[in-house]
Amino acid sequence: MIYEEDTEILVLFPLPEEESGPRDNWSWLPGIVVSVCDDEYQILVQDERLAELEHGEITYPLCFRDASEIRPVRLRVRDYLRNTGGCLTGLANTSSNNPNL
Repeated sequence: MIYEEDTEILVLFPLPEEESGPRDNWSWLPGIVVSVCDDEYQILVQDERLAELEHGEITYPLCFRDASEIRPVRLRVRDYLRNTGGCLTGLANTSSNNPNL
C-alpha cells in the first residue's frame, strides 16, 4: 500500500516500557505520514504517552518506517484513538478483514 503525506496511519512504535523488548511486542500507535522518502515513510507518532515538553512546546517522536510497519486507520479506530488517546496492541495478528477495526 502507498501512503501519501498527511495520511493518518497506525505505526509500529515502542512505548517506553517496550523499548528493550523485541519489535513483535511493540504497539500500533497513531501517527501521520510527514514525508515519503523512496521506500520509507517519515512518521510523526502521536501518542500522548510519548509527548515531551521541549522549550515550552509539546513534541512527539519522528521515525522512519517501511510499508510493512504501517497500517491504514479505519474510521472506527481513528475515532477511538482521538477519543481516548489510547494505543492498539495485538494488531499484528488481527485480520485486515475484521469489520470491528
